[in-house]
Amino acid sequence: MAKAIYVEDDPGQRRLLPMVLSGKGVDFKLDLATYEDYNSGAEAIRTAQELDLLITDISMPGGRGYNLISQARERFPNVPAIVLSADTRDLTEARKVVNGTERVFYREKPYDIREFRGLVGQLLKG
Repeated sequence: MAKAIYVEDDPGQRRLLPMVLSGKGVDFKLDLATYEDYNSGAEAIRTAQELDLLITDISMPGGRGYNLISQARERFPNVPAIVLSADTRDLTEARKVVNGTERVFYREKPYDIREFRGLVGQLLKG
C-alpha cells in the first residue's frame, strides 16, 4: 500500500481529501496520514520510513508547503508532490520557489475530484 502525507490547516479540507481518495472509483490503495500544520508535517516527513506522495497546502501555521517539498525531497528524492491552494498567488509563488523541480503538481482549490483522483493514481503508478 502506498504511503502519503497530507498537510492542511483547514479542518474541512483535512476531512474531505481522505474521502475523495478512498471512495468509489478509486483504483489505488493509499495509507494517507494527515497533519494540521507545517511543524507536524515536517516532523512526519523527518520520521517517515517510506513516502510515495506528499500533498500539501501552501499557506499554513508555522511555514510554507513548498518548504515541506524540499524537506521531503532531501529524504525521498523522487517523491511526487501535489500543491494545493485556494489562492492563485500562493500557487504562483510556489512555482517560482520549486521551479525546475520535476513531479510537482499544482491544483487550485476547489479541485475537480475526478481529475485529482486520476492524478494521484498516475503518480502512485510511477
